[in-house]
This record gives sequence, structure tokens and C-alpha cells, in this order.
Amino acid sequence: MLFVIVCDAVSGVSQDDAKNRVVTMVINLLKDMVGQREKEAEEDTEVYKAKSCWRETNDKEKTKSIADAESRIIVLTTAIDELMTNRSRLSTEIENLTKDTAKNDQALGCATASRKKQLVDFNELETDMIKSITSMNGAVLPS
Repeated sequence: MLFVIVCDAVSGVSQDDAKNRVVTMVINLLKDMVGQREKEAEEDTEVYKAKSCWRETNDKEKTKSIADAESRIIVLTTAIDELMTNRSRLSTEIENLTKDTAKNDQALGCATASRKKQLVDFNELETDMIKSITSMNGAVLPS
């Protein structure tokens, strides 16, 4: 302020006029600052409204998405439980059927071996019978 007074004194302006000019400049500067703050406040209000609307919209969407996901989790958990129960039941059935198949394969092997032995016995008996019939035919019928 001293610099302004000295400059004004040199330029031929009185000290009171210099003080009034400085005060006027400060008042004008403050008025400009108030105007700028009001403009920034309006811009901030617009941004706040836009962000608030965006937040509310996204909040609703996210809340709905979360609720949908939670209900989907319940459905999937139930499905998993059911599938695990079926898996256990089917595993037991597979074990039992595997044992039954092994027993049946063993029985089939025994039956096949028995049938082969019976076939050999039958073929031997048939051959003996054919020889006996041929011998009897030769004995009964003169040649």
C-alpha cells in the first residue's frame, strides 16, 4: 500500500484519492470474487445434481443386481445340494451294479466252461453211440 501511495504521490494524486482508489480496487476485486464464487456454486450444484441422479440410478441398479444375484445363489445352492445327493445315490448304484456285473461275468464264465465240457461229453457220447449203432446195424443186417 505504501508503494501505491508513493506512486500516486509522484503522479500528482493526493493521498486520500490514492486510498480511495485502493479501497475501490479491493471492493471491485471482492465483488468479482463473490461473482466468481456464485458462478462456481451454480456449477457445483449442477454437477452435484448430475452425480446425485447418477448415484441414485446406479444404486437402484446395483441393489437390484445384488438381490438377483442373491436369489440366484439360493437357487444354485439348492441345485448343488440336489445334485450332490443324486451323485451319492448314483455312485452307490454304480458300485452295486459293478459288483453284480462282476458276479454275472463270473457266473457266465462258469456256465460257458460247463457248457463246453458238456459239449465235449456229448460229442464223445454221440461218437460212441454212432459207433454202437453202426456195429449193431452190421450185426443185425448181414453184409
